[in-house]
Amino acid sequence: MIKKLALALVLAASVPLTTETSVTATEDYPVRKIWGKGTAACPEKSICLYQDSNYNEDSHEGRGRWIWVVTGPTARIPGGNDEASSLHANLEGTPWETAAFCEDTNFQGGTLLYLVDGASRPNLKRVGGHQVNLNDMISSVNLLAGDWRRPCSA
Repeated sequence: MIKKLALALVLAASVPLTTETSVTATEDYPVRKIWGKGTAACPEKSICLYQDSNYNEDSHEGRGRWIWVVTGPTARIPGGNDEASSLHANLEGTPWETAAFCEDTNFQGGTLLYLVDGASRPNLKRVGGHQVNLNDMISSVNLLAGDWRRPCSA
Protein backbone atom coordinates (compact mmCIF):
# COMPACT_ATOMS: atom_id res chain seq x y z
CA MET A 1 0.00 0.00 0.00
CA ILE A 2 2.80 2.43 0.88
CA LYS A 3 4.57 1.67 -2.41
CA LYS A 4 1.38 2.42 -4.36
CA LEU A 5 0.92 5.69 -2.47
CA ALA A 6 4.55 6.68 -3.10
CA LEU A 7 4.19 5.87 -6.81
CA ALA A 8 0.99 7.93 -7.02
CA LEU A 9 2.74 10.89 -5.36
CA VAL A 10 5.71 10.65 -7.74
CA LEU A 11 3.39 10.52 -10.76
CA ALA A 12 1.34 13.46 -9.48
CA ALA A 13 4.49 15.51 -8.89
CA SER A 14 5.67 14.88 -12.45
CA VAL A 15 2.54 16.40 -14.01
CA PRO A 16 3.20 20.06 -14.87
CA LEU A 17 1.00 22.57 -13.09
CA THR A 18 -0.92 24.98 -15.29
CA THR A 19 -1.19 28.65 -14.37
CA GLU A 20 -4.39 29.25 -16.32
CA THR A 21 -7.91 29.10 -15.02
CA SER A 22 -10.83 27.74 -16.99
CA VAL A 23 -11.35 31.14 -18.61
CA THR A 24 -9.65 31.21 -22.01
CA ALA A 25 -9.33 34.00 -24.53
CA THR A 26 -11.36 33.79 -27.72
CA GLU A 27 -12.27 36.33 -30.36
CA ASP A 28 -15.58 36.97 -28.57
CA TYR A 29 -14.08 36.83 -25.08
CA PRO A 30 -10.54 38.24 -25.26
CA VAL A 31 -9.59 37.94 -21.57
CA ARG A 32 -8.08 35.10 -19.60
CA LYS A 33 -6.85 34.97 -16.05
CA ILE A 34 -3.49 33.46 -15.06
CA TRP A 35 -1.51 33.26 -11.83
CA GLY A 36 1.97 34.77 -11.91
CA LYS A 37 4.31 37.68 -11.40
CA GLY A 38 6.65 39.89 -13.38
CA THR A 39 6.47 41.30 -16.88
CA ALA A 40 7.98 38.07 -18.22
CA ALA A 41 4.70 36.35 -17.28
CA CYS A 42 2.84 38.58 -19.75
CA PRO A 43 2.32 36.50 -22.92
CA GLU A 44 3.20 37.83 -26.36
CA LYS A 45 0.56 39.83 -28.22
CA SER A 46 -1.32 40.92 -25.11
CA ILE A 47 -1.90 43.55 -22.46
CA CYS A 48 -1.52 42.39 -18.86
CA LEU A 49 -3.34 43.84 -15.87
CA TYR A 50 -1.75 42.75 -12.58
CA GLN A 51 -3.65 42.39 -9.32
CA ASP A 52 -0.83 43.97 -7.28
CA SER A 53 1.60 46.81 -7.89
CA ASN A 54 5.10 46.06 -9.19
CA TYR A 55 3.65 43.35 -11.49
CA ASN A 56 2.75 41.10 -8.52
CA GLU A 57 6.47 40.77 -7.64
CA ASP A 58 5.91 41.80 -4.02
CA SER A 59 2.86 39.64 -3.39
CA HIS A 60 2.64 38.06 0.02
CA GLU A 61 1.99 34.65 -1.57
CA GLY A 62 5.53 34.67 -3.03
CA ARG A 63 4.39 32.98 -6.26
CA GLY A 64 2.48 35.96 -7.60
CA ARG A 65 -1.16 36.90 -7.89
CA TRP A 66 -3.77 37.16 -10.64
CA ILE A 67 -2.92 38.58 -14.05
CA TRP A 68 -5.69 39.41 -16.52
CA VAL A 69 -4.35 38.81 -20.05
CA VAL A 70 -6.18 40.88 -22.68
CA THR A 71 -5.77 39.82 -26.32
CA GLY A 72 -8.34 42.11 -27.93
CA PRO A 73 -10.66 44.99 -27.13
CA THR A 74 -12.71 43.98 -24.10
CA ALA A 75 -15.82 45.74 -22.84
CA ARG A 76 -15.46 44.19 -19.39
CA ILE A 77 -12.84 42.28 -17.44
CA PRO A 78 -14.50 39.25 -15.82
CA GLY A 79 -13.33 38.94 -12.23
CA GLY A 80 -10.97 41.85 -12.80
CA ASN A 81 -13.24 44.88 -12.84
CA ASP A 82 -11.58 47.62 -10.77
CA GLU A 83 -8.77 45.24 -9.71
CA ALA A 84 -5.62 46.27 -11.66
CA SER A 85 -2.70 47.77 -9.73
CA SER A 86 -0.02 47.57 -12.46
CA LEU A 87 0.05 47.19 -16.26
CA HIS A 88 2.33 45.90 -19.03
CA ALA A 89 1.84 46.17 -22.82
CA ASN A 90 3.23 43.41 -25.03
CA LEU A 91 1.56 44.32 -28.35
CA GLU A 92 4.36 43.49 -30.81
CA GLY A 93 2.99 41.41 -33.68
CA THR A 94 -0.60 42.66 -33.26
CA PRO A 95 -2.50 45.20 -35.37
CA TRP A 96 -2.75 47.46 -32.30
CA GLU A 97 -0.42 50.31 -31.41
CA THR A 98 -1.97 51.56 -28.19
CA ALA A 99 -4.13 50.36 -25.32
CA ALA A 100 -6.68 52.74 -23.81
CA PHE A 101 -7.86 51.88 -20.31
CA CYS A 102 -11.43 52.97 -19.60
CA GLU A 103 -13.00 53.81 -16.27
CA ASP A 104 -16.27 51.94 -16.86
CA THR A 105 -17.35 48.81 -18.71
CA ASN A 106 -18.33 49.00 -22.40
CA PHE A 107 -15.58 51.59 -23.04
CA GLN A 108 -17.45 54.24 -21.03
CA GLY A 109 -16.50 56.67 -18.28
CA GLY A 110 -13.58 58.31 -20.00
CA THR A 111 -9.99 57.27 -20.69
CA LEU A 112 -7.84 56.78 -17.60
CA LEU A 113 -4.54 56.32 -19.45
CA TYR A 114 -2.87 55.06 -22.63
CA LEU A 115 -0.09 52.51 -22.95
CA VAL A 116 1.97 51.86 -26.10
CA ASP A 117 3.76 48.59 -26.91
CA GLY A 118 6.55 47.84 -24.45
CA ALA A 119 5.36 50.39 -21.92
CA SER A 120 4.55 49.53 -18.32
CA ARG A 121 3.08 51.13 -15.23
CA PRO A 122 4.39 49.41 -12.09
CA ASN A 123 2.13 51.31 -9.71
CA LEU A 124 -1.28 52.73 -10.62
CA LYS A 125 -1.47 54.56 -7.27
CA ARG A 126 0.97 57.18 -8.58
CA VAL A 127 0.57 57.89 -12.31
CA GLY A 128 1.92 60.94 -14.11
CA GLY A 129 3.38 64.20 -12.92
CA HIS A 130 0.43 64.90 -10.65
CA GLN A 131 0.63 61.45 -9.02
CA VAL A 132 -2.97 60.55 -9.91
CA ASN A 133 -4.34 57.40 -8.22
CA LEU A 134 -5.76 55.03 -10.87
CA ASN A 135 -5.40 51.92 -8.71
CA ASP A 136 -8.39 49.55 -8.94
CA MET A 137 -10.21 51.79 -11.44
CA ILE A 138 -9.92 50.04 -14.86
CA SER A 139 -13.09 48.34 -16.13
CA SER A 140 -12.52 47.93 -19.89
CA VAL A 141 -9.62 47.98 -22.36
CA ASN A 142 -9.79 49.27 -25.92
CA LEU A 143 -6.94 48.30 -28.26
CA LEU A 144 -6.30 50.83 -31.01
CA ALA A 145 -4.50 51.23 -34.33
CA GLY A 146 -4.15 54.50 -36.20
CA ASP A 147 -6.65 57.18 -35.19
CA TRP A 148 -7.35 56.78 -31.48
CA ARG A 149 -9.24 59.91 -30.53
CA ARG A 150 -11.98 59.27 -27.96
CA PRO A 151 -11.40 55.52 -27.41
CA CYS A 152 -13.51 55.66 -24.24
CA SER A 153 -16.72 57.68 -24.06
CA ALA A 154 -16.97 60.24 -21.29
